[in-house]
Amino acid sequence: MVLKFIYLTRHGLRATWVLDPQTGTYTSSVPSPTGIAADAPLVSYGVDQARQLSEHLSTLDPPIDRVYSSPFTRCLQTLEPAVGRVRGLRSIGEERQLEDNSQWRGIWDGEVRGENGFGEWFGQAQFKHPSPASPAVLRSLFPFYSPSYTPVLHPPSAGETIDELHERVAYVLTRVIADLDADPSGPRSVLICTHAATLIAIGRVLTGHMPIDAEEQDFLPYTAGLSVFVRRSEDGVHKDVAAVSGDVEDLVPDTRKSGNGGPHAAAENESHAAVEPRSANTLVPAKIDWRQGKGVQGGWTCIKNGDCSCLSGGAERGWKFGDP
Repeated sequence: MVLKFIYLTRHGLRATWVLDPQTGTYTSSVPSPTGIAADAPLVSYGVDQARQLSEHLSTLDPPIDRVYSSPFTRCLQTLEPAVGRVRGLRSIGEERQLEDNSQWRGIWDGEVRGENGFGEWFGQAQFKHPSPASPAVLRSLFPFYSPSYTPVLHPPSAGETIDELHERVAYVLTRVIADLDADPSGPRSVLICTHAATLIAIGRVLTGHMPIDAEEQDFLPYTAGLSVFVRRSEDGVHKDVAAVSGDVEDLVPDTRKSGNGGPHAAAENESHAAVEPRSANTLVPAKIDWRQGKGVQGGWTCIKNGDCSCLSGGAERGWKFGDP
């Protein structure tokens, strides 16, 4: 059995931070549980959004079988109510309720796989970009954080152009989908919780539709909204896997001076003295052929785009490339 459905959501409303573009220092008036200023937690409104989203997630058909998330706090907090629901229903004495109420009938046990490749996009600047907390710290804060999963890729601390973000996402999705297809438990669906820019890139990579203008509004990354993708065909499944099994090399052009910076980018600095050089585990090992409608792993069709019908506040905090 191969994966059929991908559910995609953005984290709930988070606290804000302030970036000093000269020094690359982040500050926030709301402390993060990880102690990282740019690892902003959800505000109370975002927590409410997460609860409302979890109620909706419990009604999905097919039900959720696996869950992946960016390792940043705001994404893990968004998934926390859903984890509580599924683990509560699966607790001793409640298995009958799980089977009788048609909720959470999938094989998901509440574990969340932290995938750095689905992490935030910070654009480019002359300083080192924030990274999430270590897996050990995250497991201490979120016991449902998988202790055994190894991320496919870590984004480079030097930042990425818009094109590099899309290539990062294409590589990670190709690997993740292939792994789920090969899972002997036969997951039919997966939920991914991520960030605005990464969500847009995921939608484009799955469908294979990259607009000429990257700033075009296509996939809708509302806070705690839900997009749904259905696999178009099993034809071509795994044909891209050979492309990700070879030696690691930098096949994504270094276009740092192209002007495709991000919402937190600062002026270019020729020296880049504060930026760590790229290492093998932060490069995209292979460039995936996903454009011109192809998509990855057989291609996917978006049947629901940024649906917020389950949220009392409706669609909020939309974003697109080019926005601050």
